[in-house]
Amino acid sequence: MGRAWMAALVGLALTVPTAIGTPVAAQDTQVSCPTGVPAMNAHVASRFIIDVIDNRDTSGIPELFAEDAVYHTSSRGDIEGVDAIKAMYDDMISGGRSRVSDPAITVDAILANENHVAAAFTTTGIYDTAVDGTPASGEPVTYSRNIYAKMECGKIKDLWSLSDQFSRMGQYGQFAVSDVPEGLMQGADQLPTNARANECTIDDDNAVREALLSYYLDGFGDKNESRARLFLDENVLYHPVSGDDVIGPDAVMETFQRRITSMPDLKVTVNDFFAADGFGALRWTFTGTDTGGIYGNQPTNKTATWDGIMIVRLDCGKITEMWSESDNLGSLRQLGLVPEN
Repeated sequence: MGRAWMAALVGLALTVPTAIGTPVAAQDTQVSCPTGVPAMNAHVASRFIIDVIDNRDTSGIPELFAEDAVYHTSSRGDIEGVDAIKAMYDDMISGGRSRVSDPAITVDAILANENHVAAAFTTTGIYDTAVDGTPASGEPVTYSRNIYAKMECGKIKDLWSLSDQFSRMGQYGQFAVSDVPEGLMQGADQLPTNARANECTIDDDNAVREALLSYYLDGFGDKNESRARLFLDENVLYHPVSGDDVIGPDAVMETFQRRITSMPDLKVTVNDFFAADGFGALRWTFTGTDTGGIYGNQPTNKTATWDGIMIVRLDCGKITEMWSESDNLGSLRQLGLVPEN
C-alpha cells in the first residue's frame, strides 16, 4: 500500500498517525457509561445544528453537551464547560453578533460511530448586521461549516467547528475572495450525479480510511499527487474551503498543487479520524512557510499553522464527494495577508 501505517487498516482499532512518520496509539478515556449508539450520536449533532445554530435556541445545550465539554474554536480559543458554551451562544445571539438573520441550514452530510460524529452543512441568511464598520447590505449570504465531535455517554465531550469565514467576510464586503481560478467553477445545475453509487455495496470502514489517509499523508505529506489522485472518482465533487465547487480529479488536483506550490515545506498532522457507512471524517493540522505566494500575493516567507476538517463520501472504493473546512482566515492572518481585526 506504500505506507507502513496501512497495515493498521485491518481492524477498527488502529494506530492514529499524529504526524508524518510518528504513529501514536489511540487511547480511549475510560468512562462509566455504555458505549454510545451511532444513531443517537447523529441525533445529538442534528439537534445542535438545527436547534442551536439554525433556530438559535440554546435551552437544550445542557442536554447536548457533557458538563465538562470543551468547544475548540478557531477565534476564541477553547471554551470549557457546558455553562461557558451556553453563555457564548447566548451572548452571540442576544448581542446581535450572529450578523445573519433568518438562517436556513441544509445538512449536506452526517456520519457517526459509537464515539464520534461529524457533519457538513450550509447556512444561507440575510446579512443585516454591520461587521467592523462594513455596512449591512441586506443581501443573502451563503457559507459552509464542518463540525467534528467526540462523544461520551450520549453527549458532546469535545467539539471542533470550522466555518468558511474567509468567503463569508468576502460576501460581507470586507475583502475580495477567489480561491478557484476561472474555468474551474461550475454552477449548481452542472453538478454531476454519480450513477455508480447504487451499483456496488457500501465501502467498509477500512476502505474509507485508506482513501482518506492516502489523500492526506501520501498526497499532502509526501507531495505525491499520483497517490492522492488514485482514490478520486472521475466525477468527484469537491466543496473547497473557499471558492466555488469543482468537479473531477484535475480540478481537485489544481487546488492541491496551489497549496503545495505556495508552501513547499507543508507538513501534515492527522489529529483524529473515523469512518462510518461509506463516509469518513478527519481532523488535520497544516504547518507551512509561504515561499511561493498564495492567492496571487507575493511570498511573505512567514509560517502559518492552522486546523481543518475533511468529510468524504466513498462509492465503489473511490472518493465521490469531499467537504473541506479549515481556519483559512487564521492562516492568512498569520501570513500578514489579512489584518488581525
